[in-house]
Amino acid sequence: MIAPDLLRRCAPFTDLPQADLEAWAEQCVEKAFPVGATPDEVMPDRHVRADAPPHLLLVAENDDTVYPQNALNMEAALKRAGVPVTRTVLPKLNHITIIAAMARPLTFLGGTRQAVIDFIEAHRLP
Repeated sequence: MIAPDLLRRCAPFTDLPQADLEAWAEQCVEKAFPVGATPDEVMPDRHVRADAPPHLLLVAENDDTVYPQNALNMEAALKRAGVPVTRTVLPKLNHITIIAAMARPLTFLGGTRQAVIDFIEAHRLP
């Protein structure tokens, strides 16, 4: 079961009753991480291809949902495949605020938006 306060933070604008919201969240988790799946099946670093485009890996310094090691593993896999990769740790952000900071009115939360803009500009095709 996913904590109700976490659900409301992840989907704050929904009018779904709590039970429906919990069912929706469980379906999302089951699709992303099917019961019995192995790390080789679900971890993105196990599916890197040499023809992948440049990657930006943003890590929230205070993320307690995704381990920082996941970004290190992905960075290493991309480098082994010869894929350009930029990994940036964003201070003071967590699993939720790292994406919230993409919204123009919420840029005060952290540097997510600017990091994405800078990455896109650096990798813009001529």
